[in-house]
Amino acid sequence: MRHTVKRLAQAVLCGVVLSGSQAMVAAPVSQTVPVSGANIVDLIKVGLTGISGGCLNYCITGICVHYNGLKVIISPRIAHNTSEFTVSSFRAQGQQPWIEWKRVFGNIQASLANGIFGTLLGTGQIGGYGTYTEEHKENDRQLPFKEVDINGHPLALLPMLLGSGGMTAGGATQPPTEADFTEAQTAAGSMVDASDFAAMFMNSEILDVFSYMNTMNQIGTMASEMSEVMDYLSSMQDLASGMGGSGSYDLLCESTVTPFIPFYLSAIDTLTWRLPWPDVLTHSVDLAYGMTPFLPNRKVIGTPDAMPTLTNGVWAGLYPRIGFVNQEHDGKVGAVASQRALDLVLAEDGNDHFGHVTLFNPGFANQRDWHIIPYEFHASGVKGGVWQQVHPIPKAECRPSLYRDRELSDTAEDHSAPVVLGGDQNYIWAFWRRYECCMNRKGVFIGAIPTPDICLF
Repeated sequence: MRHTVKRLAQAVLCGVVLSGSQAMVAAPVSQTVPVSGANIVDLIKVGLTGISGGCLNYCITGICVHYNGLKVIISPRIAHNTSEFTVSSFRAQGQQPWIEWKRVFGNIQASLANGIFGTLLGTGQIGGYGTYTEEHKENDRQLPFKEVDINGHPLALLPMLLGSGGMTAGGATQPPTEADFTEAQTAAGSMVDASDFAAMFMNSEILDVFSYMNTMNQIGTMASEMSEVMDYLSSMQDLASGMGGSGSYDLLCESTVTPFIPFYLSAIDTLTWRLPWPDVLTHSVDLAYGMTPFLPNRKVIGTPDAMPTLTNGVWAGLYPRIGFVNQEHDGKVGAVASQRALDLVLAEDGNDHFGHVTLFNPGFANQRDWHIIPYEFHASGVKGGVWQQVHPIPKAECRPSLYRDRELSDTAEDHSAPVVLGGDQNYIWAFWRRYECCMNRKGVFIGAIPTPDICLF
């Protein structure tokens, strides 16, 4: 945590020196706007539907050879996606769409962000998207803005749960009570005050809400009740057995992510999530290239089936990686902010976030018999993972690029419309990272023989 505080101080100094004005300060937003969202059960349920919807994309890619000192062990080499990150994009601190996280940490994050920014610039409350008011000219002066949280997804536990025996029904669960939420919020507040983020998810009061045992039981119970998911898992076992696997081998690659852990919170990255200067200094070429029309492979975010020329299909650039987005459609604003924040966590194995404050490293497995396909951003979609929409409209399918469903509200042209018209302008996506590994990792790895991919769809 000492390094995190140091990096926060560096970001503060960078903001003071370079900001010079308050032109890009997000306008205050009322904290009383009704907010719907998704809870842990919803995250698990939507994620499980993604298994049969193609998000897992389970493939046999080769044959692995290990030696344990007594015999040679042959096992299939597999590749698949794992739902590892919950990416929440929302209007203002305290309005997170992930319900449990908002109840425990929402007000704490809002106070933390307002304290940092208010002390430096004297702005009082800070927040997100310019609110719709009767004086719409005030709204017109404000760039749309989103806060973003990135946390470990509950389904990161799936590889451990499957193990070698397949999915079984979970035990009884105990939903958190109101008293549990109150105690967890108190514990979280004291830990934030002490900058003790590392110990936060070892605290018993917080674990009463974010219970790993409850989560494992919920995954097992819900999966066992979803026939399509169980059929898919059975097909995985059959495919692995046909390629030489047995019941003693792992069906999925081990995940490096711990559920619920925060990897990025824009409340902690308050200044540089609002200032473009870090990326202006480190990605000036990408910025210039992205603003030049007709060039290939620009770092821009947009509709994958309408690749950008001058403006066609362009939502916004990947850089600068800040919460302000020059885009009228709120669904696109949320998507762009989410992609930018994920890039801060994953680009260059988590090392491309100069000036920004990230929290924990999600892990980047890089062993010969167990590794992550490196994340790379491309305008046509990311390499090394896929996106799944969770809220406000859950989707079973995954895509390599964030996309906007037509059902998402677009009230940007109606300045008199209330902010809750057609939705709360808050979004959740799950990001599935792609792994490749040997089903057996016991013994000394000798090598792998590639084969044509055999995949379940």
